[in-house]
Amino acid sequence: ICAMATNIVNRTAQASKRAVIQSISAKDSQRMLLYKDNDVVAINKPAGIAVHAGPGLTQELTSYLPLWQYEAQSPPSIAHRLDKDTSGVLLLSRTAEAATRLRHLFENKMILKNYWLVTIGKLCL
Repeated sequence: ICAMATNIVNRTAQASKRAVIQSISAKDSQRMLLYKDNDVVAINKPAGIAVHAGPGLTQELTSYLPLWQYEAQSPPSIAHRLDKDTSGVLLLSRTAEAATRLRHLFENKMILKNYWLVTIGKLCL
């Protein structure tokens, strides 16, 4: 059973790697929106897209920030990062003051990131 579970996990991981996000549309950006106020936007970042550009990456979230600009004078900035293959809540700051405050909160561990792993089947160690 453990070998079968490992095989399924490996196939799922391979499928996830193949399911690369090609682009984020305006409609997608609205589905990703979790919260918005004058200072911050919270989005549900999907797995498979990097937050920042890097070697060998063709897509990164920073190029889509104008989708969450709304009525602000400039696009929001990224308050922290999540790994490319990690999905979850990503905070965007809408003002310089919010960016400074969020950076302070993350640096001083006043905002904590929690990671959950969801599996199907039996975990074999």
